[in-house]
Order: sequence, then structure tokens, then C-alpha cells
Amino acid sequence: MNSSNPSPQSLPAQVSIPYKYQLTLLIDDNYIDNFINKLLLEASNISQKNYVATNGQLALNLIEQLSSESVEPLFPDLMLVDLNMPVMDGLEFIREFRKLHHAELKNCKIVVLTSSIHDNDRKNIYSLDPTIVFSNKPLSLVFLNSL
Repeated sequence: MNSSNPSPQSLPAQVSIPYKYQLTLLIDDNYIDNFINKLLLEASNISQKNYVATNGQLALNLIEQLSSESVEPLFPDLMLVDLNMPVMDGLEFIREFRKLHHAELKNCKIVVLTSSIHDNDRKNIYSLDPTIVFSNKPLSLVFLNSL
């Protein structure tokens, strides 16, 4: 046997990566942002599963669908939410999300990720829930790792 090729017995066991979050939900109507942000999430290994919804109503529908899975219900524990979207904007989504009655959703970390520079947007978010993280786009690996 060639000594430069290790035998299967000498290879290290596959290491499982501990994820900080089990399921991240990106909620943004910008397809390019979603594509880039999903790549960043995958590169950071911060979340085991990543889902995308292009408006707040679709996000609520997805959360209900995932949480009603009969075999293994899934709940997001991190959400990146844009403010300005059609159908249901980010602020309205957060209001509706808070009305859901799944105990598993109470600890979900919400990050408002927006291009808005208006102080009123920040004030509205913090008046709704002071624990929400507010960040301007673009998303970065440094920011993700700080969560």
C-alpha cells in the first residue's frame, strides 16, 4: 500500500458542526439579496437549515406549514426580516408573528435587515419589541458571527 494514502482506519471520524441556529428564515422581496444572504448563511455554518420567503404573508404561511409537520415540526430560531416588502411588510409581519401561539417561537431571534435609513423605522421596531436587532444591509459574515 502506498504510504502517502492513509488507510480508512487512520482517517478521523467525521466531525459534526454545532450550529448556533437550527432554522433560519430569510424574509425579503429582493431575490438577489436572498441569493447572497443564503450563500452567506451557508458559508458561515451558523444555521443548519435556511428557508426564504419573499413577503411577510408567505413567511407566516411557511412557519405554519413547517410547524405542523407531523413527523418533526420545525420552528425558526433566527429570522432576517426586511422592512419594505409587498403584500405584508416587515413590521406587520413581526406583529402577526408575535400572535402565533407556538411556545417554540417565543425565543426566535429577529433581525431586521434593511436598507432603510429612517429613524422612524428603528423607533417603530424598538417600540414593538426592544429585543429585535436592527441592522442595515448588506449582511456580512462578521455580523452573522456576532449574533
